[in-house]
This record gives sequence, structure tokens and C-alpha cells, in this order.
Amino acid sequence: MTVFGRYLRQAALASVTASAVLGAVLGAALVPPAFAGKFQPHRAVYELKLDSSQMSADIADLSGRMVLEWTGNACTGYKLAQRLVMQVVTMDDIRVVRDLRFRSSEAADGRNFEFDFQRFMNGEEVERIKGRASKEGTPAVHFEEPNAPDLALAPETVFPSAFSLVLVETAEAGDTTYSRPIYEGAEVDTAFLASAFIGKSRGDDATLDGVKMGEEAAKDMAAQEWWRVQLSYHNPSRVDGVPEYQVAYHLYANGISSGLTMDYIDFKVDAGLSSLDYLPSEPCER
Repeated sequence: MTVFGRYLRQAALASVTASAVLGAVLGAALVPPAFAGKFQPHRAVYELKLDSSQMSADIADLSGRMVLEWTGNACTGYKLAQRLVMQVVTMDDIRVVRDLRFRSSEAADGRNFEFDFQRFMNGEEVERIKGRASKEGTPAVHFEEPNAPDLALAPETVFPSAFSLVLVETAEAGDTTYSRPIYEGAEVDTAFLASAFIGKSRGDDATLDGVKMGEEAAKDMAAQEWWRVQLSYHNPSRVDGVPEYQVAYHLYANGISSGLTMDYIDFKVDAGLSSLDYLPSEPCER
């Protein structure tokens, strides 16, 4: 998944409001050992477009591309790199290019997390959030940039890779819900509550039609089990229970996602998987 969730809405509307930013999608705080042999390191490219079924009153058009690279294993930990470049066109024909860059490193046991998030507008850096989070001792996030106070975390908080991997384990166990506070490295003031509803797949997955991938990857993906997931992000400061945004997608047993639709109430963004490359798997010795 992607860590840019909430920021995608802000980035799109920033062209109108002159505010800022962008984003989207990824029990135990540990990555389950049973998953170690199933995770597939990969590079995925998603094409973004405004969903025509629910157009915005402020946005005339939205297009872009997101590249996600996820590597590692259950012994050495996981590394995530994402970049999203998006052009937004307002109803007044104002065009703005947003460029989001994110890198993170997450310990195999899910207890430590380092992150670096950068946001550019029309080629100029306008925000950077960099730091590290730890659940050892008193769970908290410490920021190198900006100069912000430490953010306290609930003990049950998970980080992006651990959340996605445990979500797969939950689906494989036949459970239909999973909910945890999640910190993804793109906020200085809050950790969101992520609640997932998991449905069973039905037949072939049309979201893979036309996806550029190698023969080995295509054969493997065709054999993978997958589930339909509806993921809602809630700000704990809201008392009305309305999510900040929701993401619907297909989650594969090897950790790969396809067919993303991000719902921001007043508009939707589709992120279709266009190409997929399997990356070498690192040996995991315990």
C-alpha cells in the first residue's frame, strides 16, 4: 500500500485553498514469522486519475503516477520507497504539479521505524518530515525535521510494513476485520486509527488485466490468493466517527496491492496498477 493517504486530498485541494500536502496506502506489533516466506519484494507503478463517478466541484482534472518499492524480509526488516508526481487542474484552469517522496526503514519486529517524507510544489521543496519512531520503553516519535515536539504513541500502534503484513495474516486466518492505530511518517501531530474490512475474492482479478509484468511474475500472481479490502482512516480527535478517507483495493497474499480507489467523500481517485517487477528476495536465516 501507500503511506500518502490523507495527503492526496490535501494536495488536490491545495491548488484551490493554497494550503498544502498529499498522501495515501498501506493484534500483534510483530511481523508474523509465518509470513516470512510469502512476502515478495517488488516495484509497482500506479497510474492516478480522477474517478469520473464522483467529480469534485473544485477539481477539473487530476492525473499522475505513483511508484512504490518494497523490499526486505522478516529477519533484516523492511524498506519502503515511494514517489508520487501529480498534476491538478482546477475549475479555473490553474495547474499545479505536486511531487511527494517518501523513504522508510522498519525493524523486523515492528518496534522501530525511521522515515523521511518530502513534499515539492512546482519543483520547490515546501515541507519535510524526518525522524524516527520507537515502541521500546515509552512509545513515541522523535522528529529531526521540523522542530516539533515528540509525538506520544499508543503501545498498540503499528508501522506501515507491519500493518500490511499482519493484515494478510488476518485475511488468511479468515477474519474479516482488523483495526490498529498506525503511524506512517507523514504527520507530526497524530497517529490515525486504521480499520480494515476484509472480503473474500471472487474468481479472476480484472485489475491485473493489461498490467506489464514478467512471465514469472504473471504466473505467480495468477496463483496468489487475494482479498478485497476496505480500509478507513480515522482521526482520533474526531468525535463523529467519520473517516478522513477510505481506500478500497485488492490485497494479495504476497503483499502486493492492485485496483486502488481512494475515497475523499467529495471526490475519488483511482490508482490502477500499470506495471509490476519482482525484485530479488533476500535469504532470511533465523
